[in-house]
Amino acid sequence: MAILFYAKDNFWSTFSGDDFAGTNGDPPNTEVWEEITNTYGDGAIYSNTMRFYADGVSQPAQSIMEFHSKFTVSGDFDIQIDLNPVTINSDPIIGSFMIDTVPSSNQTWLGYSYNSTFSQYKFWVDGPNTAWSPVVESKINTKLRFVRVGSEIRAMYWNGAAWEWNGSSYLVTGETFTDPIIIGFFSRTEANQILDSNFDNFLINSGTLITP
Repeated sequence: MAILFYAKDNFWSTFSGDDFAGTNGDPPNTEVWEEITNTYGDGAIYSNTMRFYADGVSQPAQSIMEFHSKFTVSGDFDIQIDLNPVTINSDPIIGSFMIDTVPSSNQTWLGYSYNSTFSQYKFWVDGPNTAWSPVVESKINTKLRFVRVGSEIRAMYWNGAAWEWNGSSYLVTGETFTDPIIIGFFSRTEANQILDSNFDNFLINSGTLITP
């Protein structure tokens, strides 16, 4: 399925993703993304990725960084983003990809995190109707992907060679909705813990794009 556009200017008529190219320290493209939360850290372009960083020193509370899309996607869709391994000297530390209906009522998270108590990296999905679904994996450069077919929301991660979910092609989440969605990416760690996660190569493989 191709990308269909309901675009208001030429920029959007060819938009199919974001490689986060830009000058270090700049925000991501403000025509595409809006900052929702940025506490005790820095969310900015770094080496042509979207980097969420906190130094582990000047954080009296959780570091939370979150951006949402200004566009929405309707109908069936297939979207993905790269997520490089988050730093391991924090517990817990989370990097995740999010979809949500408009208005907000179905936030569904697909994430990759580290727990030092068990020395484990985990992929997981969480949502209003989806039980916490962790899968233990090794530390890898990965990709996270959401696909909607009809009302069914599927999640998967890249294992270095193929898309999967714990040995299957994908996980059918507990979420079922047909509403247009926004897209977000999010990282969090606790007070005075280092946070370093890098998002890159956001792609809309298919879907109907509705621009702001």
